[in-house]
Order: sequence, then C-alpha cells, then structure tokens
Amino acid sequence: MYVVGKNNSVVALEAATGNEIWYHETGRSFGFTHRGLSYWQNKDGGESRILYTAGNMLHALDARTGNLIESFGEKGSVDLRQGLGREVSTVRSIGSGTPGRVFEDLLIVGSAAGEDYNSPPGDLRAYNVRTGQLAWTFHTVPHPGEKGYDTWPPDAWKYAGGTNTWSGITIDERRGIAYFPLGAPTYDFYAADRVGDNLFSDCLLALDARTGKYLRHYQITHHDLWDYDLATEPKVLTVRHNGKSVDVVAQASKNGFLYVFDRVTGEPRWPIVERPVPKSDMPGEQASPTQPYPTVLHRFER
Repeated sequence: MYVVGKNNSVVALEAATGNEIWYHETGRSFGFTHRGLSYWQNKDGGESRILYTAGNMLHALDARTGNLIESFGEKGSVDLRQGLGREVSTVRSIGSGTPGRVFEDLLIVGSAAGEDYNSPPGDLRAYNVRTGQLAWTFHTVPHPGEKGYDTWPPDAWKYAGGTNTWSGITIDERRGIAYFPLGAPTYDFYAADRVGDNLFSDCLLALDARTGKYLRHYQITHHDLWDYDLATEPKVLTVRHNGKSVDVVAQASKNGFLYVFDRVTGEPRWPIVERPVPKSDMPGEQASPTQPYPTVLHRFER
C-alpha cells in the first residue's frame, strides 16, 4: 500500500501487516496531493513509480525504495509553473490536491489554479512518466485560432485563469478517451471582463488521452457567475436504455442535476433543454440568457 502519511509524507506499507517499508518526507504543508497518489508500472511489473505533486512541483519516486528518480525531469521533479504562458513568478498555485491519472506511459494532470484575479489558466497536461517531459497541453482558456476562442473577449487568454480540473479525471481506457470536469473561470463571482459563454469553463470535456486532441464537450453552466465548478469525477457506466446496453458518461453538478451522455457520440442520453434564466442587474455584467436543464432525470437537491 502507498498512502499519504503524517505531515504529507509518502509511505509504503506492507498491506498484510501495516508494517512500514519506506517513508518519504515531502516537506510540504500545502499544495500536496492529499487525496491520493498516482501509481505506474511497466508491462512486466519490473519497474514502478509513485507520482505526486507538492507545492507547484511534480515528483516521481521509485516505488520499491521511496527515492526520487533523478532521471525524471530535473533530478526527480518537474516545475508545473512552466509553460502556462504566464510569468513563473506570478503563478501562486498550480499543483493539485487531487492526483493525476495514469494512462499507458502518461500521467495526465489537472491543477488547483484558484479563481481569484491573477490566477493562472487551468491548462490540462500530460507528462511522460519515465522522463517527465511534457507530452501534450490543452488550453482550457483558448488561444487565438483555437476552438472556443470566440466565446471570450479577444485578450482573455492573457489574463483569465481558473477553468481548471481540480477534481478527478476519468479515462475510458478501451477507447483512449479522457474526461475532464472543468471549473469556473476567474473571477468566479463577477464576469464583466469575460463577456461570453467562456469555453471551456464548467464543461465536461473529452480529449484523446494519448494526444490531448479535442473530441467534444458539453458546457453545463454558461458564463458562470456562481462558482458552479464540476466538483465530482465523471463516471463511466453501462446502463439499460430502451432494452439495450449503452455506454455512458455521467456528470453530477453543484446545482443538483445529473447530466448523462453517450460515450461514443457525446449526445445527451436523455434530452437537455436550454431554458431562459433571469438577467443580471450587476453593472457591466452580461449573464447568459439561457442555461441547460436536463429532462427525465429529476434534480437531486434543491
């Protein structure tokens, strides 16, 4: 067993007895993957690694010894502040409390960027578990020429942040699809400086797990003004529908809805309708005129 221990240490235990095998002190009191650890091994099981973030750094440990693997990144560590398109010195927080997901030889990670002014963007990234090299990046606040760019003001990619996956990532391993529940953009309760729907905030986003290529998305809250992060990990399920077994992905939301989509086509398994919602009376604010409401499946909270 590999567990998070005292003072955010990483500990290996003998599962049958609970006896300690090794103990790795991280020296971090914040920004640690306190919700768990990521484990990778090669095909024959001869090599295995534990991956975790502490502060803004991604680290790799030898699962047999607990020692840093110095061939990974820079002497065992990768600076997650690099490559965000912002000055490194301005990135206060990017490491996540939720562990990344291992898929083949990749570690796919989200971030805890925060939703205050000056927070960095929540780019989705994959790193090679052997080398620590960046394998792919997806910009959740689209850059010029990228899908969704026109749902923000023209320069928003330079200043908007958040729009990050801080909860769990789900992977359909057979199809090689990674599903990301995305959060609110900055600033999460006031958005006069980000007029538009603001893709890919508050989206269930599907990417090719190997390449980071965009596959499809569904935005569950347009132009979020309420911090309606998708705070739960998507669930891949098989359900009976009209007498047939259907593969679906289900996403619960903070506003009490369950959104369910066909895993192959991305189409809603039950109809979702856009309904008019009240306008904002905040000066300068332009709330979305509609929001998506699932039908058939009833809201599970007020």
